Amino acid sequence: ERLTKAFEEKDRGDGIFLDMMAMVTMVAFALEGYVNLVGMTLIERSATDKESAAASWCDYERKGTRDKVKDIRRMTGAEIDWNKRPYATIRELNELRNMFAHPKPHKPKVREWEAVGTDAEFRKQLRDYRPEYEERLTWEFCTRAYDDVEAIWQHLLERSEEHTSE
Repeated sequence: ERLTKAFEEKDRGDGIFLDMMAMVTMVAFALEGYVNLVGMTLIERSATDKESAAASWCDYERKGTRDKVKDIRRMTGAEIDWNKRPYATIRELNELRNMFAHPKPHKPKVREWEAVGTDAEFRKQLRDYRPEYEERLTWEFCTRAYDDVEAIWQHLLERSEEHTSE
């Protein structure tokens, strides 16, 4: 709510980008948690014994979110179009999350410029450099990711409930 209000009122304080980083990271974590819950439930319900369930869970747990969703699709027959929302968002969401969780040095884009002016003007030019994650992390992406993860959660939950009640 606070971020939505800040963007609606165009009242963006200094820490708003950090808040957006936190939001997108938590949305990615929520997606992984949702996918783990659905996967674990399906694995436990289809297993013949506890040992096979544990072994299947160990294999499942080590996979990335997208591969886990593919496993759920196989187990439930869920129709997933990776090129359309909400599932198309998973790749970009995970890429951003990985940029924040596993930072790598980013080389600035090559551009021609001349360092002419005062020291303060030169420092401003350096401050204006934006790494890739900063260009990709927009308020529109944050809200889309949140909405898409909720839609994925509902879809997978419905499909898993249909599958286990059959």
